[in-house]
Amino acid sequence: LGDGNGGENGHRHHGTLQSHGWKESLGAILEVGRCLRKTAPVKEVVEKGSAASVTTTSSPVKIGVFAFCLDMLVFPYVKRRKDSDHLIEDSHHDLDDEEIAVAIVSDIMEDPFCPLPLDMWTYDIGNRSNDRDWKRFCRIIDSFSGLMEELLGDSLRSVSSSSEMPAKWMRNCGGAALVALSDALKDSGGRATLITTRRPNYGVGALRDREAGQQSHYLRKECEQRLITPVQRVPNISAISGNDKDIVAGQFYRKLGEECAKYRVSLDIVVTNAVLSMPVSSMGSGQSQRPNMREYLDVATLSELCRATCGKFKWLRVGNECGIAIRGDDSDRLSANDSFTAEQLREELKRSALAYSGSDVVFKLRCSHGVQVKSYSPSLPLGNIIGDGIVDSAELEMSHMDSSSTIAVLLEHKVGGVVDTRESGKRGSEPPLVFFQSAVLYTTMTGRRRVRVSTLGLVTSKVPADVFRSADLGTVTTILTRQAISDIDRKDEGSLHIARDNVFQNCVSILANYRMHTTARTSPDSQLILPESLQLLPLFCLSLRKNRMFRHSLHKTMPSSKPFPTADERVWG
Repeated sequence: LGDGNGGENGHRHHGTLQSHGWKESLGAILEVGRCLRKTAPVKEVVEKGSAASVTTTSSPVKIGVFAFCLDMLVFPYVKRRKDSDHLIEDSHHDLDDEEIAVAIVSDIMEDPFCPLPLDMWTYDIGNRSNDRDWKRFCRIIDSFSGLMEELLGDSLRSVSSSSEMPAKWMRNCGGAALVALSDALKDSGGRATLITTRRPNYGVGALRDREAGQQSHYLRKECEQRLITPVQRVPNISAISGNDKDIVAGQFYRKLGEECAKYRVSLDIVVTNAVLSMPVSSMGSGQSQRPNMREYLDVATLSELCRATCGKFKWLRVGNECGIAIRGDDSDRLSANDSFTAEQLREELKRSALAYSGSDVVFKLRCSHGVQVKSYSPSLPLGNIIGDGIVDSAELEMSHMDSSSTIAVLLEHKVGGVVDTRESGKRGSEPPLVFFQSAVLYTTMTGRRRVRVSTLGLVTSKVPADVFRSADLGTVTTILTRQAISDIDRKDEGSLHIARDNVFQNCVSILANYRMHTTARTSPDSQLILPESLQLLPLFCLSLRKNRMFRHSLHKTMPSSKPFPTADERVWG
């Protein structure tokens, strides 16, 4: 689903560098369709009769596309010609009897919706024994640009020849597109991807530029904290910011996330935008241009919507600050389907669509006596936490999970201690064990309900040195990072300052306990003693504090310089 703003191929310029347009988006979607057609899962069908037989058939893999542009949603679909002699019920009619039609939704300000049944604008491309739907889908993709040019008329050509984009063409009704996606999939569930070049700024779900004013927001800690906080998590944001648009947007995206989670709809958002060159007269600087600036996207709000629906937010940035060389001369410009942006977009969509995944997921971790689940990490994981975890560990419900999904939990000792089932008190016996069992209940792509169970038994120890010796650096650093993110997201008192300090304090606490409770306590006080398995922990913590997620945006000695990272870059990490 693409945003088609500006340029003869869609939105091609946000400043000095090209971004993606319709052709790049359509080329990427067509490539995803080809790959899905080749890799469509098969299922076994048992035919009962005098002699039972088992046959295999391709599982339905449906894909559809629509556009949002200016102040409308455009749904192209294939319908029977009016002058056709075939009946509508005839499924074997000639494809030449069909024509392309469009359904347009112009109500994007109050109550957008999906105007067509899902089967009318999606196509079962996974059926390799019958390629009729695949041909229809290819026909939609091939005629898409022509349809949009016909709908937009002379205004599109005038924008292509203009050096500046009119205000009308800066509109983005992505919020209405998200509502239409949720409405279309509420009965069946599924995955949807929004491809856009800017934040929704028109119609329902419009997000204002909370970064307007630039440095003034980065000079005060509370103002910067507000920029990286999604509008969904700030209930009284209007009283703080003095802008009612924020609380309306917060209610919209909070409700949309809850509805998508309820109907098992997973939303992915892919954003591609280029570098802007902006005047800095308002900054008090003598320079005429500020390079390497990007249009504000409100990554915090959009990524929070993806988190609530178990989707993913991808920011495909184009510009020299990423170390990417983009050819800007017309004589040396790459073709639409060979540009870096198009290649990156294709690979990102293919990676997401082809990953082994499950839907309607329920995760639960059980522990043996003496140990219990304290919390998930970060405190707001993907999906919804069910249960308070007081009597038993809380369950985690997710609308979608794939092979790249990870779940981290924090454990704690339980009153009463570990039950000694191996009589470890006797001489020569082994120490007691603790057991963990994780269960993931999910629905496969073929529609089957499955459960994956993993059981792990670990040996306990009363010697602290054994604990440090068996520590895994990757696990420790992952938990430290997720705890730091939780320190930022804390509802009332979360802040970047607290997150940076806690990274330092946690590192000091680990090393101090190692020195006090192991043989390292006999070493000279001036000598730094590190556990062998955690020798790189101090270096990691120092690097984490300087990572763009946690570092200061403005240097104290250069308050008028360009903020780096910006709020979007900090949230993206």
